[in-house]
Amino acid sequence: MQILQADATCLVYLYEKMVTSGERHPSTAKLLSQMLEDILTNHNPIMICVDGLDECEEQERRKFLAVVDAVIRTSSPYPIARFFLTSRKEKDLESSLRSAIRLTIKPSHVEKDIISYIQTQTSKLSEKFGLTIEEGQRVATTVATRPKGKCTLGCHSD
Repeated sequence: MQILQADATCLVYLYEKMVTSGERHPSTAKLLSQMLEDILTNHNPIMICVDGLDECEEQERRKFLAVVDAVIRTSSPYPIARFFLTSRKEKDLESSLRSAIRLTIKPSHVEKDIISYIQTQTSKLSEKFGLTIEEGQRVATTVATRPKGKCTLGCHSD
């Protein structure tokens, strides 16, 4: 979305490409690759971040990974895009991204950031809804102590 904010002509291009393709949504890796490559040609280098890839259906992940692979292959040796993908462990993703640099993020790695975020948001909620200090602390504690296996930051629990 940031690229659309920086260059609104990208939206016009995407609309025209979809109208001429006859597809309501891009459904082939070839079409997606072409659209992405065309945009990247005029905006390189660019960082593409996708969070929660494991939440997509396996078929959709295959399409997306085919696009990533095509962009990487066509832009060699000077990458026009870098990808930062987050996901829980999934066999298809691990095999598709074998050559990628992999970082394992555990809940303990982001705990301080999560608590800081919760405190900031709780303060805003308390102000907006007139919560007492005790009520705000109870909200923060409840959110901070949710089940450890439910990390929504691309983490996984061991």
